[in-house]
Amino acid sequence: LGQAVPVLFLNGAEGNVNHLAPDAAARATGFAEAERVGSALGARALEALAAARALPNGRLAVRTETVRLPRRVLAAGDVAAAEALLAASAGAPPSLVDGVPDEVFAAQVVKLARIAETTAETDLAAIALSDAFALATLPGEAFVEFGLRIKAESPYAATMVAGLADDCIGYVPTPAAFAAGGYEPRTASSSQLAPEAGPLLAGHALRLLRTMRADGAPGGA
Repeated sequence: LGQAVPVLFLNGAEGNVNHLAPDAAARATGFAEAERVGSALGARALEALAAARALPNGRLAVRTETVRLPRRVLAAGDVAAAEALLAASAGAPPSLVDGVPDEVFAAQVVKLARIAETTAETDLAAIALSDAFALATLPGEAFVEFGLRIKAESPYAATMVAGLADDCIGYVPTPAAFAAGGYEPRTASSSQLAPEAGPLLAGHALRLLRTMRADGAPGGA
């Protein structure tokens, strides 16, 4: 498209989106893999651009909201087990050769257990142009299911979701992901919200969009 064309890249809800299978024997890393993934993404963007339609003229509207989400309640047994692991492994090599050592997660559990706050404060935003398009922002790494729900239930004709926006609250997994286990829902500073936080976050985003639409937005910011 030429060097003069500005490019803006927004992550969607991508907390559980990856370019490799979770059971892969080895991780694909390096520039060649980054180029492969980036080229595929760029090609898809060009395909979408070729089929794009101009939005109708309209005023831009913006709404923001501060919300509080429940933090995870740590079981006393889990904290005690983490403390015991750290005590037993003092000075010893890490428990894992590849990946994140168990001791790292144990230290995070002990650290989080000292935090008194039961909720985490964060911000949401919604941007609309006429009634044809809206952009909803989500802080942190929300799972894709929440983005799909927002897009499906939005009152606007087309809605995009931008993740990793305005704040860093870590992973926002689905309740099912907590039952399945894995890296993203494992308790750490990067994953400390309660299982119900994700549905609440998506609900707040939808309410913000609906309120903005009901107010006649974009009639003004």
